[in-house]
Amino acid sequence: MSAVTRIARSIIAVITILCWGSGVSAYALVSEIDPAANLSDDRWERRDPFFPLIDFPQEITSESASVVGVAATTEQEEPYRYHSEGRRDPFRSILDVEQSSVRTGAPLTPLEQFEPHQLRLVGIIWNSAGYHALLETPDGMAYTARLGTAIGVSGTVSSVSEDHLVVQQSVRDVFGENKFQEVALNLYPDEEAVTFSAASTPLENQNTTQDDHDDEDE
Repeated sequence: MSAVTRIARSIIAVITILCWGSGVSAYALVSEIDPAANLSDDRWERRDPFFPLIDFPQEITSESASVVGVAATTEQEEPYRYHSEGRRDPFRSILDVEQSSVRTGAPLTPLEQFEPHQLRLVGIIWNSAGYHALLETPDGMAYTARLGTAIGVSGTVSSVSEDHLVVQQSVRDVFGENKFQEVALNLYPDEEAVTFSAASTPLENQNTTQDDHDDEDE
């Protein structure tokens, strides 16, 4: 080994220490100083012991941290949303839902959209066909009703007289049995309160006629 080579290797060792962490190869510097130097020893093909094994990532700044935070936020699971389409209203009684199936198919009339206690009897009209009641809905609209007119979910006008109207409803009690009750709407202000009377038979099985109700009123 020539003296030049020994000197070059010594210089490499010193330069390696000085260049540690700068990314500059001491082998390249020595080759530029003496290109004829024999540096083909296997030891020079090994890893630089002073060069770090791992390239550390760049310093994390507030901007990069915010980007990571946004990515983490977008990957969060979306909150659960309740869709009421096709489901029963949880705030409506199941008995009312079952009663609403009594009439299906045809669109509801204005009087079928309100229960009897929500209506107000404002007038009675009579002619050769009998008595007709004039009912006012909560939205201020007026509609006529006669014997057999459907009202509410399961109500039907059972009688109309000169001063009141009676609606018969089918309801289900706490034992699951169907019962019938009558709701009376009075024409005069001092009798506007809605009254209830129990009925054990449906309207079609009763033999009471319009004339019978008129006789009772007399």
